[in-house]
Amino acid sequence: MKLVAIFLMVICVNESVKALDTLSLPEITILEKQHILHALGRNISETDTVFKIFSDHSLNALIESAGIGILKNYGAGNSSIFSNQGTAAQHNQVVWNGIACNNALLGSSDISLLTSGELNDIKIIQGTTSSYWGGGAIGSTLLLRTLFDDRYLISVGMAYQSLGNQRLSVSISKNLGKYAVYSKISAGRGENKFTVLNYTDPKKTERTFSAPYDERQVEFSTQRSFNKSRIQAHIMYADMARQLSNSLTEAETDARQGDRISRGVLQYDWSLAKMRITSLAGYTFDRIIYKAAPVHDTGLVHAVFLKSEIKYNFKFGQLYAILQNKYEAASNSSFKNKVSRNTASVIAGFTTRLAKNLSSNVEVRVEKQGGNKTIAVASASIESSYRGIDLKTYVSGSYNNPTLNDLNWVPGGNIHLKPEKGINAGVTISKKWYISPIENKTTLEGFYHNIQDWIQWVPQGSIWSPVNFKHVISSGVVFDQQSLLQTGSSHFILNIKGTYTHAVNISKLPEANYNKQLAYIPGLTGMFSLSYISGSKLSLRAELLSVGERYTVFDQSASLPSYAIVNLYAGKKIVLKKTELLPYLQVNNLLNKYYESVAFRPREPLHFLIGFKINIL
Repeated sequence: MKLVAIFLMVICVNESVKALDTLSLPEITILEKQHILHALGRNISETDTVFKIFSDHSLNALIESAGIGILKNYGAGNSSIFSNQGTAAQHNQVVWNGIACNNALLGSSDISLLTSGELNDIKIIQGTTSSYWGGGAIGSTLLLRTLFDDRYLISVGMAYQSLGNQRLSVSISKNLGKYAVYSKISAGRGENKFTVLNYTDPKKTERTFSAPYDERQVEFSTQRSFNKSRIQAHIMYADMARQLSNSLTEAETDARQGDRISRGVLQYDWSLAKMRITSLAGYTFDRIIYKAAPVHDTGLVHAVFLKSEIKYNFKFGQLYAILQNKYEAASNSSFKNKVSRNTASVIAGFTTRLAKNLSSNVEVRVEKQGGNKTIAVASASIESSYRGIDLKTYVSGSYNNPTLNDLNWVPGGNIHLKPEKGINAGVTISKKWYISPIENKTTLEGFYHNIQDWIQWVPQGSIWSPVNFKHVISSGVVFDQQSLLQTGSSHFILNIKGTYTHAVNISKLPEANYNKQLAYIPGLTGMFSLSYISGSKLSLRAELLSVGERYTVFDQSASLPSYAIVNLYAGKKIVLKKTELLPYLQVNNLLNKYYESVAFRPREPLHFLIGFKINIL
């Protein structure tokens, strides 16, 4: 089931989507598309191509406005990681064009290095998909994909933010029958400068933050279609230099971080009658350089992926088998030597339609990593529809291997760490109902994660070291209400979403952490949005985002207070013959609320963003 929440933050919609279901708007349709094979029984949130209109819309803002997951943002222009359903950042997988691209050193991805402007398709699968994507995909999987846009020949976007940031993007696409090419270049730079009251100072003085950054990104895609097959290639290179923002408790610093990221994938699809074969080869290469910084994890990280997938369709369902191999290596200034590991896995699955409105999936993954023991996990799920009520449910095993940092950091690395492992389950019930003239959809989702051998860094004398000592249970409920009122060509859309999460350590080691909410996991979060769309021309949106209290340490001796922020969006589409002009305005943190998502690192105060995009057909 595709969730409606993400699309509501869009204020300038520029492309229609073919509908297979209800809740239709002038230029966007909420629909039921074909299931993602490995996500049957799970809740899926999706954005279509509409997010291309924002020349610098960050994935940070996307996840926050969708009410999905919790961000740990280390300050304007700095690193951001996310968690979902009470899990940690390393339990959420990021996949770019089919290849898992979590950093092999840290086990997570810095989503601040990616903007949705460079992505045409974004999906979030909530709930474990470890049986398909492997370790790390316990809380959620973020699927990012570059697609071809053959509607526009040239597209240019510019944006300016009042924090002193600017961004420019230019893309060109061309469809030549069996051939298609797409290229894009974008650049941004800025100051991220603002002033806040320093509450840690007894004199309550003002503190000015400035985190300059400079980034460039280039992307190129091409494809060749044959009678029964297709070959695609995607290449991306990003270079970002940024000054690490200061904490309220730290002296100002000139420490800088440089990130150079290259990713590429070559994919071949072949179809014959009831069979489809997909072969994929991909790579990632990350270079991280710190200057004048207190940390010393400068180094290189790279990985190579190989994957072959065979699907066979028959009358009542589909059989599939997948062979995967991943080689990853890293060199780091805090490692004695270059380290590497190889992971091979085999996946077998069976999806069938048991009845007209009842489908099921069973999947098994067997994985071998280097000299470690073989890991096997299984997953089973069901989806059904009866009298307008849709039901999804799944149960799955999961695991997460230690990162290269966990194993090899000097001093403190622990080569004897065991993988985190567990069992997970979820159920989603949704119902569409009508009170004329309002169309509604109500969704209730429950989730449960039981993770053993949770890896945690703890002090061992004067040295910190990771150990397996936690047993974590995370459970909760998500409520989502969507309402649509149509009057003529005008549409009013209301979305209310709330999440309750209870994530606790049930291991009695250490005693001070027993049965207490995990650090940085809020018990309650909420999202309220109201949007207005007039035909295909004018779009307005107001949203309220709320995050509850978060403990910053596991013994609950310190916490961050709850906060609620208000954002406003406005945009208009102007059509001039074969040219579309899309100006837009965003006002963020309208009430100028002071808040932190990481302790002592203030988030942005009241600021605005103004921009436009020109599409030449």
